[in-house]
Amino acid sequence: MPPEPSPVPLDPLDLLLAGLADAAVQAFRAELDAGATGVDTTAGFAVALAATGAIELDGAFDAVRAAARDASRVERHRAEVIVLALAGRTDRASGLGRELLLDDPDDRLVRHVLIHWCGDEDDLGG
Repeated sequence: MPPEPSPVPLDPLDLLLAGLADAAVQAFRAELDAGATGVDTTAGFAVALAATGAIELDGAFDAVRAAARDASRVERHRAEVIVLALAGRTDRASGLGRELLLDDPDDRLVRHVLIHWCGDEDDLGG
């Protein structure tokens, strides 16, 4: 009998976008535990937590903001969009997120947040 293939680790963002929020939380947490500190990981973790229905997100917001401090302008912009949307400031998040998508139309996390938290599904392909 041939050996079992090694499981391919799934990207946490792919898990989140597939609607597997609990699995995404675990995968993002594993990246954070391994030392990842970037905006993509911290923001993705915050979105995954919110998708599970977590109410207390202040710690996740703090991590996103801390990651954004030394990041590029685009990364700081992405962090702001995520925090604003998850905090319920959806009009502002939608406007800033749409600006970001003009520069980076392939930003899957921002697109996901705009669709699922800001109600922008009609014109963003949700």
